Amino acid sequence: YMLGERNDKSATAFVQQSLSDKSSKVKKAAIWVLVKLDEQVATKELLSNLSKGNESAETEKALNTLLNEKSLDQVASLLDNASNVGKAGLIHLIAAKSGQRFFQKIYNYTANSDSIISGAAISALKNISSKTDVNALLQLLAKTEDPSTLAEVQWAIVQALSEVSNPDSASAPILNALQTSTQKEKIVPVLSAIGGKQSLKAVAALYESSTGDLK
Repeated sequence: YMLGERNDKSATAFVQQSLSDKSSKVKKAAIWVLVKLDEQVATKELLSNLSKGNESAETEKALNTLLNEKSLDQVASLLDNASNVGKAGLIHLIAAKSGQRFFQKIYNYTANSDSIISGAAISALKNISSKTDVNALLQLLAKTEDPSTLAEVQWAIVQALSEVSNPDSASAPILNALQTSTQKEKIVPVLSAIGGKQSLKAVAALYESSTGDLK
């Protein structure tokens, strides 16, 4: 910590080595001091550490101060070979920087057998989805049964369509899906969040004609 406060560049190699110290306190101090001393070295070392799952929470925080959307290529390149905890951390970073161009890569991880990875991917969708991803999100919605996961996917669809300024235009693909869906109760909450006259008309008609959970 003292070396960091002094901005002692000659200590960079020592601080870098301290990222592998046995003490968690030393490692956490080293993370932030390395950010102070050399951002380029810190980015490389911390991404490597995160991909291995080392001090994930603290490393993520530090990397969030170093990275921007343009930096995400190096994050995405580490995903496939990272540890399970590392994958989740890297996915969090892509989501934090709104990496829409990595939607398909993250979307693929929503089906991962490890709940840490799939949970991180599903949570990331609301930050990385655009209107071109709505069909893929609707497919995921149809396959999702867990209530908390369902809410995440529904909100991702709403966020994806938020770039469409007219609610009636935004709701169009959702209304199309509603016509053919056998799980309409999953789609109705999306319409309520989007709003618009067409959404209201469709939901009012469903209320009149449905029963049970859908009603």
